[in-house]
Amino acid sequence: MSELTLHEVEKRFGNTEVLRDLSLTVGSGEFASFVGPSGCGKSTLLRIIAGLERATTGEIRIDGRDVGRLEPVDRGVAMVFQNYALYPHMTVRQNIAFPLHTIGLPRQEVEQKVAEAARTLRLTDRLSHKPAALSGGQRQRVAIGRAIVRDPKVFLFDEPLSNLDAALRGEMRIELAELHARLGTTMVYVTHDQVEAMTMSDRIAVLNAGRIEQVGTPTELYHHPSTRFVADFIGRPAMNMLTGQATATDNNGITVSIENQEIRVPVDPGASPPKPGSAVTLGVRPENVAPAETGLRAEVQMVEYLGGVSVIHARTPSGQRLAASLPGAVNVARHAVVGFGFDPTDTHLFTPQGMAFRRRAVAAAALPTFLPTADGDAS
Repeated sequence: MSELTLHEVEKRFGNTEVLRDLSLTVGSGEFASFVGPSGCGKSTLLRIIAGLERATTGEIRIDGRDVGRLEPVDRGVAMVFQNYALYPHMTVRQNIAFPLHTIGLPRQEVEQKVAEAARTLRLTDRLSHKPAALSGGQRQRVAIGRAIVRDPKVFLFDEPLSNLDAALRGEMRIELAELHARLGTTMVYVTHDQVEAMTMSDRIAVLNAGRIEQVGTPTELYHHPSTRFVADFIGRPAMNMLTGQATATDNNGITVSIENQEIRVPVDPGASPPKPGSAVTLGVRPENVAPAETGLRAEVQMVEYLGGVSVIHARTPSGQRLAASLPGAVNVARHAVVGFGFDPTDTHLFTPQGMAFRRRAVAAAALPTFLPTADGDAS
C-alpha cells in the first residue's frame, strides 16, 4: 500500500489553464474518486499522475518519492482505461500477461501471476478466448487483470464503466469494491457519475474548473457541502436552490424570506451571517421536502415515478424550481397548486458567491417546522 501526494499541481496548455494550485493526499490503501463535470480537469489530473501528461508545475509523490519526471513504467502505477485498450488478436491470457513479458519476467512466474489474476476476477474459464468473444464486463475485468499482475503501488481508473449498460455498471461497482477490499491497494478513480463515486469511495474530491471545491467522505459531501457547486453536483435529484433575502440575524440563526414565507435557519454564530436585506440561497434536498398544509406554494409540473420513489417537480409563483422525492407512488394532478414543507434544520444557506454558511446542530424540536403533524395539521 502506498500514499499518493499532489502538491500545488498546475497544468496549462498554452494560455489555457486546466489545473490550478491543486494539492491533495490519497492515503495508503484508500479508494479515492475525482468527480466533476466534463472539462473540469479530472482526467487530465489522472493522466498527470500516470505520467501520460507532465504537470506544468507542482509535485507528484508516491510514498514520498517524487515521480513527476519519471516515465509511466517507472512510477509504480497501473491504469485502466475507459475503452479497455485490449489487443484484439490476443487471448485473455496473452492480454493479461503482456505487461509481464515486456519486463522480461520468467515464464513460470508470468503463468502464476496470470492464473492468480484470473481467479480473482473470475476469468479462468475465459483465458483462451479473444476479446471479441467477451461481454463488456468481462473485457473490463481483463483490463483490470492486466493492471493487477503488475503489482502496482497505485491503481488508476479513468471512467472504466462508462461504456457499460446500467445493469452491468451496477454489477461492476460491486466487483470493484470487493476487489479493493481484497487487494487493499491505493486506488484513484475518475468518473462523472456521482453514483459510482458515492458507492465505492472512501473519500471524494469534487473538481470544478481545474480546482478542488471540496474533499470529503460521501456522507460529508452530501450532508455538509462547503459550496453551492458541491451541493448542486452531489445528489440526484439535485438539491433545491431557492433564492431569497436575509431579513434578520441573531444568535439563534438567520431568518430568510422566500416566496413570502419566513424560515429560521440555524447557523454557526462564527459564520459571518449576512446583513438584513442581503441575498442568500437556501438549499434543501428533495427527500427532505414533502407536501404540507402550510409552506411554499408551487404548481406541479410533472411527476416522475421511479418505482421505489416518486419525484414531484413543481414551480413557485416566481418561477423557482422545487422538487420533492417521496416513497412509492403519489396521486397528484399536473398543474395542481400544492404546499411544500421542510424542516429548517435540513436546509443549507449559501452566499451570492456560492459559499456555505456553517450550520449549527440544533434539535429539530426547538425550531419552528414546516412539516405536517401526524393528524395532518401543520405545526
